[in-house]
Amino acid sequence: MHCISWKYCRNIKKLKDRIYPFLKEVLAFYCAVAKKGDDGKYHYSPAHACELDILNTADPVQVVSMLKICLDTAIEAADVLKEKETGLIDTWKEIRSSLRDYPEGTDCKGRNIVIDAIGIHPDHHTGQAGALHPLYPCGEISDISHDDIIALYSRTLDSVVDKTAEKSYADSSGYHYKCVWECFFRAMSALRLGRTKEFHELYLPMFLRAYVKPNGLISHDAVITAPETSTEQNLSNIPDSVLLDRSEQMPKFECWSGLTGGASPNPAAKRWAVPLIEGSGDYLTMITECLLQSHNGLIRIFPAWPADKAASFDNLIAEGPFAVSSAIRNGEVSFIHVRKMPDCTRNEFCIKLPWTKSISTIKIPASGCVTINNPQSKDTL
Repeated sequence: MHCISWKYCRNIKKLKDRIYPFLKEVLAFYCAVAKKGDDGKYHYSPAHACELDILNTADPVQVVSMLKICLDTAIEAADVLKEKETGLIDTWKEIRSSLRDYPEGTDCKGRNIVIDAIGIHPDHHTGQAGALHPLYPCGEISDISHDDIIALYSRTLDSVVDKTAEKSYADSSGYHYKCVWECFFRAMSALRLGRTKEFHELYLPMFLRAYVKPNGLISHDAVITAPETSTEQNLSNIPDSVLLDRSEQMPKFECWSGLTGGASPNPAAKRWAVPLIEGSGDYLTMITECLLQSHNGLIRIFPAWPADKAASFDNLIAEGPFAVSSAIRNGEVSFIHVRKMPDCTRNEFCIKLPWTKSISTIKIPASGCVTINNPQSKDTL
């Protein structure tokens, strides 16, 4: 989060006082425990793949992908702050250039996928799905990646959805994830992959139906209000297949039973569900992601907004930092206004123009702002 903050605000004082000192402490640990193998790569073993309590695993994708961001930020910060710790910086650069590739495997459906860590079977049930972290939150993989890489992570998301254990069919139809963060991380991965229809037809409705409380707060665990007859009947739709749990096969009904499904015929049940603050952030992040994306240094306008819904936004912050405003109606983006923020030192930005789908580099004039109008639109700024 510190590293993402630097990407979006570029506040030198914050970098010096908070971000860089904190990164030095974090990286002191990861540099100390890194082991260089015969392959010339640095490895982390034993290591923990989040939400999977399996010993004897190594190089979790979640750890390595976020470590890359920390190393990149620390190296850049040292340059920006004119730090003279040459030996430390050289160590960071060496480890950064010698991290292993993310592990891959083939699941039971014959899909070549990224797996959470070395030592985890491709068919093992999954929780937080660290294998998807290069998509989100790390932004390492995006729509400008090679087609083969996008296809690999798309297969990985499909496999993760199939293998998620805390998934409940105690519902009026379909299924829902027991925990809000499971829905959120899969939704964000779908958005980063450009799977817009899936987000709007599956993940967003699930989020609103299963986790939003009457007062607008978001619960950690799902609560579905539905009559017992429909939820019990829907349990018959649990797939007749198994998941792998370490070395044992686990029938899907064991973890998807109605006993822990979060369904109740009582309309007051949602009021009693325990909220958590990150749930509200999850919702805002998903909606903002539909309006504006800027990871990998590329600004994208309304990348996942429904064509049949009009919308506008003012001064959403993109990496740079730039303040961006735009509007869409009838599926047509009319204008894009980009303004340099006070801490921005860049005089140009890279943008994917929504009306041509082409990527352009736009120079910012001395005024510090620029407006790009859609040449085919009557609604201009």
